[in-house]
Amino acid sequence: MFFKNNLTKENIMEILSKNWPLSLSELYKLITSNVSYQYLRQCVNELIEVNIVIKKGMKYELDLDWVKKINHFSKKTIENYKYNRKNNLFTTETTQIHINSLYELGHFMLEALECKFLENKDKEGFFCLLNHLWIPFADRKKQKRILSLLDDFNVVYTKNSFFDKILEKTCYQKNVHKIKYKDISLDYDFFVYNNCVFQIYLPKELLTIMDKLYSLKCNPFSKVADLFSMTLNDHPINIVIIRNPELAKLHREKVKKVIYNNVDD
Repeated sequence: MFFKNNLTKENIMEILSKNWPLSLSELYKLITSNVSYQYLRQCVNELIEVNIVIKKGMKYELDLDWVKKINHFSKKTIENYKYNRKNNLFTTETTQIHINSLYELGHFMLEALECKFLENKDKEGFFCLLNHLWIPFADRKKQKRILSLLDDFNVVYTKNSFFDKILEKTCYQKNVHKIKYKDISLDYDFFVYNNCVFQIYLPKELLTIMDKLYSLKCNPFSKVADLFSMTLNDHPINIVIIRNPELAKLHREKVKKVIYNNVDD
């Protein structure tokens, strides 16, 4: 069930999966649960707020993007169960994960940061080395979740673009322990916590788009829409997760050298 103790919303979704578009009065005639017209309107509006239902004129239908996401999730879940591909993400020394967009990457990393990679607490906190600074969550609940993490964040970024500077001053300086720019050649973004390393490989096409949108040359009036598109559009992102104390130390030291001004290259 999608909604605990709310059969009305599920009933609406079931009806719209077979008949669309429908007005509120048409929905009300087909609804099986004994509810008022006002409550039906409330449920429909709540489904619109979570992007499950969309309104076209005076009629309603399921959001096709949501249907596609559910279909994609179902296919992947069936495949995982069929081949007994369980989530052993944090139980093996090396694991590869495939992510389809920056949007998915952000959600995946938030879950990983909250879990601390199932590592013992590291007093030194998180260490990150990034090509470009990542765009923060727009969702306030997710902002609160990441701000609730008690560990220090130490961040180094390697592209001194216009938008990187804005992100550093408006978002990162307030919420991270230390942040610094350094012109370093970087093959992949990475996060380190204790003995766990996340190596994040962004495709060249995506990095090229980021270079363009983060620069001053981009039209500022189109930048916001383009940044949203860049975040949501499909780009194959590979993540390699390695649990290795020596490798983690090497990655951590690479960030520390920049943070504490001990790097010359």
